[in-house]
Amino acid sequence: MALLLLTVGLGLGSAQPLDLHPVVHQNFNLTKVAGDWSSISMASDDLTRIQPNGDLRLFVRTIKNFNNGSLKFDFKLSALAPRGGGRRDNDGRASGGGSRAAATRACDSCPLKAGWVHGECVTAAVVCERTRTGGVFTIAYEGHNTVRLLETDYELYITFYLQNTRNGTETRVLALYDL
Repeated sequence: MALLLLTVGLGLGSAQPLDLHPVVHQNFNLTKVAGDWSSISMASDDLTRIQPNGDLRLFVRTIKNFNNGSLKFDFKLSALAPRGGGRRDNDGRASGGGSRAAATRACDSCPLKAGWVHGECVTAAVVCERTRTGGVFTIAYEGHNTVRLLETDYELYITFYLQNTRNGTETRVLALYDL
């Protein structure tokens, strides 16, 4: 009986059309990359940098491409509250007292669920400059960064690999986003 049910289930499952999206690993069409994206998952060889209040814990909202091949990322940041509590100014420097719990509550009440500056939730826009290598971009943020577009199907997901070098230490981050 179980074998009969398995056969019927497999038969019905295989009757459904299979809609595979081609996966692109090179020669990316950046106009198809542009749009609204949501962060799904991040991994790093230094977890402290992607944990809550980590400086590389970035949540992509929008990607825009420019005619020169550069990409603009609109982020929600979770690292604007300093590790010891308090606020940060627009340059990311500590600017006063306060508790991390208060910072978390302030951000949680924000409809964007972003980081905060001077008690207000904010997003940040960053432009990654294209390089001579397709799908590779650079940016100066918390050190020197190389951002590689690893793969996408343009319709469901996109994967980025970031290499950050700060004070001689290299950190690698893999990030998965969906539409």
